[in-house]
Amino acid sequence: MKEIGRVLRLSGDKATVVFRGAAGCEGCGIGCAMRGDERHIEAINEAGASPGETVIVRFEESSFVLGSSIAYIFPLIMFILGYLLFSQIALMVNLNRFSQTAGIFGAFAFLVLAFYIVSLLFQKEIIASKRFTPVIEKVISQDFEKLND
Repeated sequence: MKEIGRVLRLSGDKATVVFRGAAGCEGCGIGCAMRGDERHIEAINEAGASPGETVIVRFEESSFVLGSSIAYIFPLIMFILGYLLFSQIALMVNLNRFSQTAGIFGAFAFLVLAFYIVSLLFQKEIIASKRFTPVIEKVISQDFEKLND
């Protein structure tokens, strides 16, 4: 997946790039900061772009799918697992009347735990990994506003 954006500032080997959000941007988890109809993202500056230049930014689709799976499917699995585990524990300790209540409690407890784990993964492992960091692929010389209209 590729997007066209404009470099705002440089920071070491990375650059902050602004681009207009697409429909697929909602909730992708890559780490964009939304400001109005623009998205700001930090990308590896392989092309050697300078502030003000218009660039092509590459997002790896396999990384996008994996990140989405971690963000959405893992919590769902944990929710189901929490329900099953806690309802079975309630049955094992002869709390038959409260097995569904225990299951619901366990489901939400595991859901909270899953979101905590996902936030840790995105903060430390995933975002820190170059595999999940967008890359400035090429500097182009056309006007940013004309390219996005």
